[in-house]
Amino acid sequence: MNSFWNKGEKEIIQGLDVLGLRSIDQHIETQLLASITTISIRARYLSLIPWIVGEFFDLYKDEVNLDRDSFRQLLMQVFDRLELVLILATNYEKSLDSKVLATGIIGVEVHKEITDEFNEKGAIDIVILKEKSTRNNYINPTYGTYYNPCRGFGLLEHSPTAPVALPPNGIAIYQARKKVIKRDDGVLSWLLHGGHLTKEMITQEAQYFSIDNISSIPEEMQLLQEAFLNPFTEESNDVLESYVKFNGTKLWILDQLNEPKRPQDLIYENYDYCIMKEAINLTTIELNWFEFELRRRVHFSLELLLKALSHTLDELNGATAVQVVNNWLEDIKFSNNIEDGIEHYNALMSDYQHSLDDNMYYNAQIPENSSEQALFAISILEVCRRQSTKLLDSISNVENDYMRKTFEILEELYDSKVYKSIVKITNFCVVEPHLKTTLRKMGQGQQCSLRFFPEGKKLIPTGIDTNAGVSGSRLNNTMRMMADIDFCMALQNGKFVKNDITNDVIDRLREIA
Repeated sequence: MNSFWNKGEKEIIQGLDVLGLRSIDQHIETQLLASITTISIRARYLSLIPWIVGEFFDLYKDEVNLDRDSFRQLLMQVFDRLELVLILATNYEKSLDSKVLATGIIGVEVHKEITDEFNEKGAIDIVILKEKSTRNNYINPTYGTYYNPCRGFGLLEHSPTAPVALPPNGIAIYQARKKVIKRDDGVLSWLLHGGHLTKEMITQEAQYFSIDNISSIPEEMQLLQEAFLNPFTEESNDVLESYVKFNGTKLWILDQLNEPKRPQDLIYENYDYCIMKEAINLTTIELNWFEFELRRRVHFSLELLLKALSHTLDELNGATAVQVVNNWLEDIKFSNNIEDGIEHYNALMSDYQHSLDDNMYYNAQIPENSSEQALFAISILEVCRRQSTKLLDSISNVENDYMRKTFEILEELYDSKVYKSIVKITNFCVVEPHLKTTLRKMGQGQQCSLRFFPEGKKLIPTGIDTNAGVSGSRLNNTMRMMADIDFCMALQNGKFVKNDITNDVIDRLREIA
């Protein structure tokens, strides 16, 4: 492996978006799913957080001597204790009913030692759960994960004077839970102060803290349902537009759940449906989800090409893109379509594309050999190009759109040999975005994730492994939250299906639209 100018000066990392392409499809999904993120999974956090913030504010409302940092530090310690209670309460409910879903609880590993002690002794006596929580810059993971989703649903808001503030929606949930959960001598008292926590205390109030039992407080459930359906303000066009897209997506989801389906099933089925239609016959939501999946497939293919390129550069101890492709020509033994892969590399793209199966993205295994990976990548890109031809004018055109650049190269070299497309796409849609993205990040002080760097036309490998993948979808988390608030039913196999009230929710969504 070659050394390079900053090796040893910066920590080398793998990097998840080394081409800078995933942010595009992630942005599309963000616009469709309001403030739900890839790490915000369970709906009850959305109500527990404003509730505990309200209780904390009420406790310290007369403490005039607390400065902002001390106030915030105490709040983060309360959130640490809330994490532990959620784990204990959910585990207790699961011991009574195996169908209780404990997925998505934050802090399970972090609190494992204390959890084990609690289970063994039946009690703990503790105030500070994490030593780092005494630092002024500490952010509790639960608070950090769900702060923006709570803001997106109008359950928290920024405050210039306090760590956070409760808007009307948040106050309503605080008051709903306050009616049920009393402060004296129970779990809430321990959350606010620490000290002695017993199994009996957890047993008596587990249903109110279990991540999988929002229905234990019907008013809490109803308020969360309303927060999912109705904008929390009519005064912000951004909020109103966000809810239009979010409600459209919820309607799109629920309409398809007449039979059990996984979130990924909805995305794949929508993609296949859209390529059979003209844009004028598709809804905006259908087109948006089509574009999301199209871009995911393109960035996966380009990352696979990057993986093949990086591996071969390492083997050759540096080379130009042309030299790499020549090496692939010599090395390839077979392909996914015919026995002689060299025939593929030397075939005209206009002939080669006829051998490509429209469903190869679903059905084919990713090859292990770099030369076959490159051919597989160009094959998926060509399939994506032809599948999207009718719809491309109806989807977004972003700055430095490497998907469109890739498609333009494929069209431009349609009557040229396949290997020429591979060379040009490698240079302009893999090498270029990788260097631009990575050097920009390093220039901003981020860690080094360079897979190679240029010396003239030659690319010098850094020896960092490269993996190809797709952006994780927020759709799974959205459907999980929708099941939490009873809009649909979650099954044990990861699928979702309509329940008794789903059609009523669909009717409401259509009325709102």
